[in-house]
Amino acid sequence: MCLECKKPSSKDYYYTQTLIADNKEWRRCASCSNRLVGKTKWEARSQEDRTRTLQALHAGVIKFNAELTKEEREARSRHAGAANTSFSVQRQWETIKADPKRLAKLKIQRGETSRRVWQEATPEERSKRVAKAIGNRKVSKSGAAFIAELSKQIQPLKTEVPITGFVVDALHEPTASVILYHGDFWHCNPKTFTDPERLCTWLGRTVAQQWKRDQRMLAALRKDGYGSVVVWESDAQKDLSAEIQRVLTFIGRRAISR
Repeated sequence: MCLECKKPSSKDYYYTQTLIADNKEWRRCASCSNRLVGKTKWEARSQEDRTRTLQALHAGVIKFNAELTKEEREARSRHAGAANTSFSVQRQWETIKADPKRLAKLKIQRGETSRRVWQEATPEERSKRVAKAIGNRKVSKSGAAFIAELSKQIQPLKTEVPITGFVVDALHEPTASVILYHGDFWHCNPKTFTDPERLCTWLGRTVAQQWKRDQRMLAALRKDGYGSVVVWESDAQKDLSAEIQRVLTFIGRRAISR
């Protein structure tokens, strides 16, 4: 029988611990144990931690739920609810990722929802979303240095410009030319990443999937009338002048064709 609620346990076991201060066994059912220790499994705690918690309960350092104020109980409930929700969402996502068909279906649904939300959004809401995307976007030092050097050669050149749902590194507006600086590590340079099926844990996808994402971006830009030139990080570091000249040549050809 539980010493807290004075009822037999609904399961065949109890959480038990010998309290050093009183030299007696502390016997509780699972329900009372979870209530007193913040829904943390008593069995998972170390011997020292268990003893310290029980002594703190008796000393009044840790309060029982009945002793908490209304505000303290609400705060504890919110904290426990948020933790449980986060864990549930994580487990659900892991289950979905394990099923390729379900994952593909979810990606299609997310894409449709994103497009619908974007179409229904007001210009002010779109501006806020774009500003947030740009603010969260990380630009490498080498990429910023390359764009800065390129800006000395040609003007006007806008940086971090949102186009067709993407944020491009630089845009030469008169010729509708987009400059994309791709880091070898983050965009999986084919010269280094030769296995398309390799899993990139830092990206959460395979090399082939990352290439497909980049190709989808180029296709979207091309569909909207933009020309794109890709500069790889290793190529720029090897010969900066040659890469800048290649970009300038691309922009010049775009100017002639227009």
